[in-house]
Amino acid sequence: MATSFEILYLGTGPDIDPSEGNDSSENAGALVGLTFGSAESPLAFNAQHTFSPVGYSDDDPTMHDANNSVASDTFSIDGDPPQTCDSLGLYNATITCTDGTLDATITAVVFQESNGNLYLAPELSANSDYYAVTAAPIESITFDSVAAGTQVNLIADRQSSDFLCSEVRTRLLTPGGERPVSTITPGDRIVTADHGAQPVHWVWRTDDLWTRDSNPEEPIRFAPGALGAGLPHRALIVSP
Repeated sequence: MATSFEILYLGTGPDIDPSEGNDSSENAGALVGLTFGSAESPLAFNAQHTFSPVGYSDDDPTMHDANNSVASDTFSIDGDPPQTCDSLGLYNATITCTDGTLDATITAVVFQESNGNLYLAPELSANSDYYAVTAAPIESITFDSVAAGTQVNLIADRQSSDFLCSEVRTRLLTPGGERPVSTITPGDRIVTADHGAQPVHWVWRTDDLWTRDSNPEEPIRFAPGALGAGLPHRALIVSP
């Protein structure tokens, strides 16, 4: 748990809290039906940022009030000048992941700066929504309905979530079918393009390649057909 954490930038949207000074996001429904991110511009590859607190309402370090009426409710994104926490919404949402391994329905915590920028916040605990949004890089999110339009504050102490990828899910073809690359071990056989099934002699992995702080380069995504007709046949994600 942490008060500084990774968030996912969704884009600039309609003001979900046009009436300031209260605890309601009375225009929360304006996001319903909207989709942020696409196959051409996946959210996870260009939108992960770091949220750091600057000031709290009434010096309460446990929350950021979402009423845009107290100047001290501020935070910084990637060390930029402070922004004010304007509003908060809770949505039933559908996420689509870049590698085709997961489409999931989650309850999404979304907050908005006073300038209109929208962000997906990490969960408060390692619940099913937490595992869904960190299972594979998120391509897009669609807001299906409002789960709660009245949210008093953004709880400050949240899970540390890597929206880029917490587990590599690129799949390799084996004699028994496709398997996530993260499950491949030495001795397993994978199907090659020109010599049939061959054994894996060595496996190497490091979290550093997928951690923004240690390596600023993003994962590389090959679109279907980018390497030739039918190659790859689905989006292929590899480390730099």
